[in-house]
Amino acid sequence: MKATYLTRVDAPSITAYLSRFLLLGGEFESTGAWATQVQFAILLSLAFLYFYLHFSRPLKSVFFTFLTYLVMFLLISAPWWFDTLFTLLNSEFDYWNLKYIYTLLFTIFGAGLAYRAEKEKIKPILCDIRPFKLSHYYLMIGFGIALASYYGGIVLTQVKVFSIILILLSITFAWLFSRGMKNIEGFDKSKKDVPLFSSELSKKEYKMISIFFGIISLLYGMIVGFPATYVALLFMGNHFLYVSRPLNLRKVPFFSKIFISVNSLALVMLGYWLVNEQLVHKNFPLILPLFILGMTACANFLDLKSHKIIESKDRKQKSVTLPSIFGGKISKLIIGICFLITYLALYFVIDHILVLIPALIFGFTEFFLITRKDYSERAVLLFYLISLCYFIWVLFS
Repeated sequence: MKATYLTRVDAPSITAYLSRFLLLGGEFESTGAWATQVQFAILLSLAFLYFYLHFSRPLKSVFFTFLTYLVMFLLISAPWWFDTLFTLLNSEFDYWNLKYIYTLLFTIFGAGLAYRAEKEKIKPILCDIRPFKLSHYYLMIGFGIALASYYGGIVLTQVKVFSIILILLSITFAWLFSRGMKNIEGFDKSKKDVPLFSSELSKKEYKMISIFFGIISLLYGMIVGFPATYVALLFMGNHFLYVSRPLNLRKVPFFSKIFISVNSLALVMLGYWLVNEQLVHKNFPLILPLFILGMTACANFLDLKSHKIIESKDRKQKSVTLPSIFGGKISKLIIGICFLITYLALYFVIDHILVLIPALIFGFTEFFLITRKDYSERAVLLFYLISLCYFIWVLFS
């Protein structure tokens, strides 16, 4: 497919490109060049009028009008830049991938403008993103891609690379939606020590922003395909059932974490599908029960931190969790053993010489980190992510 409009391949030189930029899209031999110039002139005049009414300063208005034109021109001419980049990389750019490119560009510019306009409201939301927990879901997609590589090999194409990036964005916005639904349940402006609640953001605004994040997540999924859309919807739905009333299923001891397990498994299968175009493999009947049981058991460590806080403040436990039933010490022992067994079970999933000994080391280390007196959720999560990165590397090697 040939590039057209401002990105015509019959005028690829940087000199011609800059000339067209300075002449509002004109000069190239095209019957529509004058129409392009008129369109730009009208849009820039309206932009200048808006900035002048907003700032009441001519020079500042001219500067922001120029920035507006620069952004518009870069967006329209993006295919030319990518065609040039891929030519330098000795590869051919597929112009059918423009939908992915423009989605990414609009995401970058949109996020920048939103942060610039509502910094005081967006910043507290970003501070509550919980990067370690979000990284777990990113690595689940990576684990699925690694499994596809291990079981049959993969060939990454431009479409697959762009799809992976959009899936990561979709899961990010789905996670922000899920965090929003959780925080709305306990939204309390009197909690001045929590940046999210002490900010200018109202409960109604936070709810609307969270719903907007959910819609964006689904839109990214739709661009990639139906499986991606379904997983994004499943991800948000499970988190909603887990934290929201009237069900609030996180109060169900032990098995409440099955929602986290299902989300993780769905992302592994999605990662597998992204590069293999299949959702299942002949070994999946063995992997699925091990994955669900292991992830469900290990995810109960998330309750240890809240139990520790409640004990330190001598408050009544509202949720029924393993620590509230067996106490902190016995619960740590149970969860630590679950981690050790789950790491060892990985050997049956990844029949590789580089798995058994490291699995033992990772398992016993996690057991120590969980059962020690000075418990730290951050340390457990960080070491888990490091171990997961190792297993992904083994699958790729």
